[in-house]
Amino acid sequence: MTEALDIHGAMAALREGHHVRRAGWNADNSPLFLYLNQTGRAVAKFDPDTPTGGVDLSALDLGNPATVARMRHINGRRANGSTFSGWIATHADLTADDWTVMTVVGAEGAE
Repeated sequence: MTEALDIHGAMAALREGHHVRRAGWNADNSPLFLYLNQTGRAVAKFDPDTPTGGVDLSALDLGNPATVARMRHINGRRANGSTFSGWIATHADLTADDWTVMTVVGAEGAE
């Protein structure tokens, strides 16, 4: 078992490309991961010194005014393996100190 983290540690792990989850969540394989680019794959290195966090701005100019560029956000994976977009933390999540880093084989962003 890895060291328990608070929300700050969990967010730092997400920015480094890791998957995280809370120990109290029902499903054992329900991680969160950071979506950073148009390909839908987490990027291992986050660049906080740029306004886009390292996202290539050319991805926003796709030649079609109806194109929606997806910027970074947190996704989650359900126990059945499906992915949902736009996880929103509860107050309990924000104040918890039971966050852990997961190793997810074959998942987006996994090394």
